Amino acid sequence: MTVRYEARAFDPSLQIESKTVQDTSTPSPVFENRSPERKWTKIMEREFCELAMAEANEKINDEQMARLEDLSRIRDHFQEPRSPQEILLQIRSDRILEKLTDTLRACIAFDEWKTKTGKSSS
Repeated sequence: MTVRYEARAFDPSLQIESKTVQDTSTPSPVFENRSPERKWTKIMEREFCELAMAEANEKINDEQMARLEDLSRIRDHFQEPRSPQEILLQIRSDRILEKLTDTLRACIAFDEWKTKTGKSSS
């Protein structure tokens, strides 16, 4: 049996890498321990800017994109940590967007049903 585990944490020092595990009984994840960054450095800032420019120019591969996301998370953690109010606002915003998306999907499905059955609103 092959089981794929993937986990991410908000704290960059607690990041868990995704691994594939081969197991015949009970699956257990394989964790890769990363050394936690203690501060945002100029070298990290330079790498972040280079990768952000590559992304903007659409010249970035998957590995570089993953590194950019890691750097972005680390940068946010050290440079601009989000307040609890910002986090709650983001959660509320995500929920509203999810409800809006569901409503739009329902409207589209209803419109397709009307078109398929020849029903009209007149």
